[in-house]
Amino acid sequence: MVPYKERRRENHECIDCGQKADKLRCPPCYERTLATNRKWWAKHHPSWVASPQACAQCGIQFQPSRKWNLYCSILCRRRKRQATPSEQKYRRIYAYGMRQGEYKWMLEDQQQRCALCREPFPESPQIDHQHDCPKRSTHRGQKDGHGHRQEFGCPECIRGCLCRFCNLIVVRFLEKYPDRRNDTERAYFEGRPIKRYRAGFHLSGH
Repeated sequence: MVPYKERRRENHECIDCGQKADKLRCPPCYERTLATNRKWWAKHHPSWVASPQACAQCGIQFQPSRKWNLYCSILCRRRKRQATPSEQKYRRIYAYGMRQGEYKWMLEDQQQRCALCREPFPESPQIDHQHDCPKRSTHRGQKDGHGHRQEFGCPECIRGCLCRFCNLIVVRFLEKYPDRRNDTERAYFEGRPIKRYRAGFHLSGH
């Protein structure tokens, strides 16, 4: 997308005419673009006739310009992709600056168990990181549904994968009272598995 259209999209403006729009294009520009696409498709594929269908994301009826169109707009397609569990998981992995292979290695290194309580994960593992990291200003973040900023860590401060209880309760208690940690918990708080993985990867000559 050209720069001026990218700026219009970020400002919730139609990328063609610049008017305020909830989607990528305002209704008149959307219909004009759709008519152009249908005209091109009818010229090159005369045997196919478009029939109205429901958008797979928002459910409104729209006139597809191609056989494989499932969404009424690019925005609906992006929202549908972001709503899938696999997309959410890998977006979170990349937000921490990790690679998919590093995340899988960390889970295998923990034997698919919580790094603190050593119990199997009852649900999706949560990534724990050092909250007073020296590189905190460079951490990525996003706002949750309540408007609070949810901060991600970086590969240098990631400590491991935890279950929900250990991540929300145990870690906060041990951070507040470090003298209550045992040897295993002390080793966990000092460990940096991603840094260890990358150091071993480079030493192996890859």
